[in-house]
Amino acid sequence: MSKNKQNKENIKETSTEMHIENEITDTAGETAASDVNTEAQAAASDETEAQTEQEQNLSEKDEVISRLKRENQELKEKQDLLIRNVAELENIRRRNEKEKSDFFRYEGESIIRRLLPVIDDFERSLTEIEKAKEVDSVKKGIQLIHQKLTKVLEESGVQKIDSVGKEFNVDLHDALMHQNTPDYPPHTVVSEFAPAYMFKDKVIRHAQVVVSDENSGAQNSEESVAGGEENN
Repeated sequence: MSKNKQNKENIKETSTEMHIENEITDTAGETAASDVNTEAQAAASDETEAQTEQEQNLSEKDEVISRLKRENQELKEKQDLLIRNVAELENIRRRNEKEKSDFFRYEGESIIRRLLPVIDDFERSLTEIEKAKEVDSVKKGIQLIHQKLTKVLEESGVQKIDSVGKEFNVDLHDALMHQNTPDYPPHTVVSEFAPAYMFKDKVIRHAQVVVSDENSGAQNSEESVAGGEENN
């Protein structure tokens, strides 16, 4: 009887120890699970913080890029404005230089314009003297004056332009009248009342001329005469 009691007590102690071990195991498992959950939560929190930080960095990067683009655009606009201003200043400088150059180049133009009528008078006088008699001394004197004055003008850059027999040119000629003639083709200078003059490379006076009309020329004149005879 005493042995059975002892066996029961041993079994009870063993059962108690097993229960304690189970409780310890369960507690350890719960503790381990809790630790795992804590670590998982910590990892998730770290990941969330990392993602938030990454998004913040991306946002800051986008903001920096946007600001740099704006600054680059503003800089480009300022550069374009500077280039336009420099080009405008260069154009003004060139225009001023040209005006200054033209001023010194053509500064005697007004004086020469006043001398041209004198040349015209001399030339008309020489034409009349050719018809006169016993005026050799007068003729020679006028010729010398004309030669000297012409030489002065030529040395100053003035050039007389011959127009008779040349095709009519609006840049050189002023047509005072038109004339039908068999001696010249149409639109040709037949005669001139006053010649054209150039000062260096600039026309300072147009020639006053008579121009052959569109029916001029030997063939056209013959056709015109024939047509007139037929009409008669």
